[in-house]
Amino acid sequence: MVAARQGSDYPFSQAAFAQPQNEWLAQLQQVQQQGVYAQDRLYWLQQLRAYVDQDRSLVEYQLMLDLAQRLCDWVMVIEIVNAMQSHYPFGQKDEAAITLLCALAEAYFQLGDYAAAIHLYKGALLRFYQNKRILDAYYWLTEKRQQMNKRDFPMAHGRRMGRQTETTELYLTPLESHHIHVFRWLYIHQQQGSKSVAELCNLPSFEDDQQWFDWQQNNQTMPNHDVYAVMHREWGFIGSVCLEVFHGVGFFYYWLGQDFQGYGFGPQAVSLLLEIGVEHNAMHSCYAKVYEDNDASQKAIEKLGFSVLPFRQAAPDDNEILYYLGPEQSEAACRTELETLYRDMGSHIALQHKVWLGE
Repeated sequence: MVAARQGSDYPFSQAAFAQPQNEWLAQLQQVQQQGVYAQDRLYWLQQLRAYVDQDRSLVEYQLMLDLAQRLCDWVMVIEIVNAMQSHYPFGQKDEAAITLLCALAEAYFQLGDYAAAIHLYKGALLRFYQNKRILDAYYWLTEKRQQMNKRDFPMAHGRRMGRQTETTELYLTPLESHHIHVFRWLYIHQQQGSKSVAELCNLPSFEDDQQWFDWQQNNQTMPNHDVYAVMHREWGFIGSVCLEVFHGVGFFYYWLGQDFQGYGFGPQAVSLLLEIGVEHNAMHSCYAKVYEDNDASQKAIEKLGFSVLPFRQAAPDDNEILYYLGPEQSEAACRTELETLYRDMGSHIALQHKVWLGE
C-alpha cells in the first residue's frame, strides 16, 4: 500500500520499516523541516504505526505527535498521546498536559466521536478549573454539536469506536468543515488514469480553501443531498460518499483516496450509504453512473447488486454507464424514473432518445 514519491532526490521513498532510534529521530527532525508530499503521506502513516508501540524519548513522541497532526492521522494522535501520558506523566498544572488533552479531544472530534471529545473536556474542567483554553474549546465543541444535531441525518453510521475492538472497518460521518485538511491530502494525491476526482465525480477543482468551504456549506443547505466522510477505523478519512434522494429514488457517487483503492472499501462504504437511504430517506430504488473506462468502479458497483441499464445519456454525457438497483421494472419505467430524478436534482443531463417500433 506504499505510495511513495519516486526518485532518489527524496530520501523517504521506501517501504515502511523500523529503524534504529537515532535514525528515526533524524528522519522526524528532517521531515518537520522539509514537509511531506501528498503522495508520501501513506508512507509516514505506516512509519508512525511501526514506531508508536515502542518506547520513545519525549522528544520523539513530540515530533511524532506534530507529524500525526499535520498528516491528519487522528488515530495515531490518540495512540501517541496515550503513550506520552503513560510514559511521561505531566504535572497537575502543566501546560503540556493541557496541550495533550486538547490534541486528544480534537482527534476524537475529527474522527466523529463528538461525545468522547466533550467528555474529555468536561473531565479536564474539573482538573484544570476555569482554564480559558479548555473552556473556549468546550463551548465551541458543544455549540458545534448542537448545530449538527439540528440536521436530520445520522452522525456516525456504522461506527464502532475503539481501535482494538471494532467489528466493522468503515463508518460514515457527515462531511464537515473541519475535514478540509484531510480532504485536501487525499484530493491532491488522487489520480485515476487521466481523470482526477473532480472529473470522475463532477466536483470542483477547489482552487482555494474558500471554494471548498463554499461547496461544503452548499451541500449542507441543499435539500435531499447528504455528503459523508468515509472513515476507516485504522486510517481515518479515506474518501467521501454522497446520496441524493427524491420521492424514494436515490442517486449516489463516491470516491476513495488512491492509497485506499483496491481493498473493497468502496462497496463497503456504498453499502453503508444505501442503508442510510433506506432507513432515513425511505429510498426504494437507486441509480448511479460510472465512466465507461472506469473498470474498477464498474466492478465495485456490480458487487452491490446494481444492474447496467440498456440506455445511455445523450451526448456529451454518453461516455458513462448507467446503473440501477431496486424492484424489477421495465426499461420505460426506469427511463421515466431517472428523467424525473434528474429534474428533481436540478441536472440538465438528458437521456438518449429511444426509437420505438412504429416511429
